[in-house]
Amino acid sequence: MKTNFLIILIFVFHLLYITTSFAGVIVADSVFSAGSGLNNQRTIVRDSDGNLYIAYPKNYLGYYHIFIAFSSDGGATWDPHWATITSGDKHNIQVSLAIDSYDTLHLVWVGNLTSIGSNNGDLMYRKYPGGTNTVICAYSGYPGAHCPSIAVGPDDDIHVVYSGCPSGWRVRYLHYDRATDSWDPPEDVGTHTPSRWPSVEIDSDNDVHLIYRNQPAAHYRTAHREKTGGSWLPVEQIDIHLNSVEYSSIYIDKWDNIHATWVFRNTFYGNPDTVRYRRYNNSAATWETIYSIFGTDTSLTYCGDVVVDTMGIVYVFYHNFDSVYLSVSYDGGVSFPVDSAVSDTLGCRYPNARGSNYPEFNRVYDECIDFVYTWRNPTEGVNYLIYDNLCGISPAESTIVCAEFIEPLES
Repeated sequence: MKTNFLIILIFVFHLLYITTSFAGVIVADSVFSAGSGLNNQRTIVRDSDGNLYIAYPKNYLGYYHIFIAFSSDGGATWDPHWATITSGDKHNIQVSLAIDSYDTLHLVWVGNLTSIGSNNGDLMYRKYPGGTNTVICAYSGYPGAHCPSIAVGPDDDIHVVYSGCPSGWRVRYLHYDRATDSWDPPEDVGTHTPSRWPSVEIDSDNDVHLIYRNQPAAHYRTAHREKTGGSWLPVEQIDIHLNSVEYSSIYIDKWDNIHATWVFRNTFYGNPDTVRYRRYNNSAATWETIYSIFGTDTSLTYCGDVVVDTMGIVYVFYHNFDSVYLSVSYDGGVSFPVDSAVSDTLGCRYPNARGSNYPEFNRVYDECIDFVYTWRNPTEGVNYLIYDNLCGISPAESTIVCAEFIEPLES
């Protein structure tokens, strides 16, 4: 197989030392502008044999459709069209991917859009292999489905959160019971309108946890809500500062600590400017102090995505207009001494890291992070889906990292 190489110099301006790293591998071209997924959505998973899967939307015959890419060698090479999930004359975007303990993939996405930018999408679900594309919430009025997120619990039940659909900007929750092979009725979770950007995770007690944007008192604020014993507990506002928040993300580690990130706007209609992080300490049963990882009231910062490895190291990815960044905490989120670029300045956006509390084989082990992002080639005007990984991250002197985009030819 012929391989083309694009050499890119990356200036790491804070502290970052990587003992081993793949070059960035081009998985697919002509993907959606956020082809690697929004930060509340996981799009890359690992199965029990170590194989990797990425769900993504790609332009095919004039419409965006959902595909699954597959790698059996740890991400070195990819089959970009290992599975074709959608086809036809409607757009399908905003996919979220999970895997269960039987190595079955589960996808939710916004489908049947008449045009990109319209808000008339259905909420779609598919398990793979097997299964069929199923409308689990049909559009009935503005807005349709928006930003779904999916997670698997310790009992392999499926949990889905989303906003919109059938109408109205409310965060809603769906539960699939594996034992009865059925979906429970949808539940309203957001207590105010509009509420958006939900992200879902499941703890070891099989309790459901959501982080999302709520709107009490005319301000968008970050909220946490938990379902335990079949009932929803009251909403917790975990960022009560005025003005606005966007782009929430959640991860629950193996000790059942909750890790939440979001992006704060200094003014209500201002630019997203600060990545914020907060941890719920499970043993102390308390939310700890908010940590502002990066940003000022004049910067442009988007899409903080958080994962935690089995050693307790916290990783937060985010991007600005051109570059993907990674912040790392070695003390469970108390401080983030590492905050460095992991991509060049040629239009890299929407980082999305692999990891989930369940199944355990999809957790982040050995300080090795698999992640994807979208790169827009400035000369071609084409969006590429990029896979990369980082291992052995620790503080070091500032340095220049030379990275490659490896582009295998597609069959």
